[in-house]
Amino acid sequence: MDKDNNISEDRADYFFYFLILLIAIYIAIKSIHWPVEKRIDVLLLLQDGQIENLDTPPKPKTIADFEVDTIHFPEGEVFYHENFGYSDFSQEFFLKAQTRMEVKKAGQYNFSIRSDDGFRLSIDGKKICQHPQGRPMGETLCSAELEKGFHHYEIFYYQGYGYLGLEARYEYQPSMPGQSTIVPKHSLNMQFIGRNSDEVKFHHMKNTDLYVNQ
Repeated sequence: MDKDNNISEDRADYFFYFLILLIAIYIAIKSIHWPVEKRIDVLLLLQDGQIENLDTPPKPKTIADFEVDTIHFPEGEVFYHENFGYSDFSQEFFLKAQTRMEVKKAGQYNFSIRSDDGFRLSIDGKKICQHPQGRPMGETLCSAELEKGFHHYEIFYYQGYGYLGLEARYEYQPSMPGQSTIVPKHSLNMQFIGRNSDEVKFHHMKNTDLYVNQ
């Protein structure tokens, strides 16, 4: 009887230590800062003067270029991204975000752009949709027929004054509601590759820094 009790106690001890080990592994994994693929090129132009709408001629007094892993700049008073934190930009600037995407399955794709203020979405240089004027954070929906292969994806955005924000999503049509994917996350039908190809020419980006509060 004592032998059976000892075996049961040993098993309980093994289970307890195994559980502790699993918890330790989980904590270690959560604490690791895994590298992210930054497939979005961003060019930011701080305007010398006021921006009336999307067609205001750019007159930059400060230029910054950088890469991010998503087109998701949350609504707020200051330009922010999880890849670099808070910036010194809050109003009167243009932003151009672009990447290369590979369509795996030809067909109709739906696009969702949430912005405060205006934006223009272009694919292969063709305007897909836009909101040229200022607005509080709002959503614009549009769609495009895309052939299988590589395409150039670009968003031109401006922030006037007040709150700001920009988020881009896409989905293959037909799809279940709520299944949209934030750009440039991969899906079964589309992948985003970035600039490492001669098939799509990206703008020339000056070697400047984005000053942020780390």
